[in-house]
Amino acid sequence: DHPLAYVHWYTPLRHTPNDLDTNMFTISRSSHNHRQRASIIPVTKIIRSCHLAPKFGRKMPNTWSSSTV
Repeated sequence: DHPLAYVHWYTPLRHTPNDLDTNMFTISRSSHNHRQRASIIPVTKIIRSCHLAPKFGRKMPNTWSSSTV
């Protein structure tokens, strides 16, 4: 009788940050047979959430501008 949450799973964090430029941790999607792992779980099973930030490349596409992004 608890609310449910749809959860996308990711690889576990390492013990130390592995991105030397940002000193942040990097993760990737957890998958099985080339399909991303996801589950529906009771919200009471959620221990903590995290904020994910994309890893941007070094070059911006020419089509991007302040009015299109």
